[in-house]
Amino acid sequence: MKFYKNSYEWRLGVFLILMGIVLSTCLFIIPKDKGIFKIIPKKDTTIIPIAKAITHKDTVRGTCYNATAGQTDNSPFVTADGFKINKEHPFKDKVAALSRDLLVEYGCGPYSYGDTIEVKGTWIYDGLWVVHDTGPKSMKNTIDLLVDSNMYMNNWPQINICIYIK
Repeated sequence: MKFYKNSYEWRLGVFLILMGIVLSTCLFIIPKDKGIFKIIPKKDTTIIPIAKAITHKDTVRGTCYNATAGQTDNSPFVTADGFKINKEHPFKDKVAALSRDLLVEYGCGPYSYGDTIEVKGTWIYDGLWVVHDTGPKSMKNTIDLLVDSNMYMNNWPQINICIYIK
């Protein structure tokens, strides 16, 4: 039997023994298919990608807009491709408007209505958005993000966007 020289070594030894008992007890009492543990066999684990592949990347200017008559046309809750925007919370739809020089529909760019794009560089609005709208004719090389009227609005000189294969 070993005697400890000071009380610190003794307390540490008791603590480690108790922790070992508690951990070994928990591992046998808690069902492994419920609670904090989950056993996943290797053959059943799969990685689900968000998208298949990135086909195009651009760096554009970024802005925000609201679904109001002053910032859109005379039908603020219907986008250029006919998508109906949620009137209570337009931000939930994640609608992006691209300038005409970026849209296939105007014979210029690589993006098309319905494309899912990833936005990076805004910090607060980074993520996946869907192209449903078009900016005004004066807008060039720009993405316009639809947000709620009470949300933070800003302009960003450079935003990275990329398109995914559907």
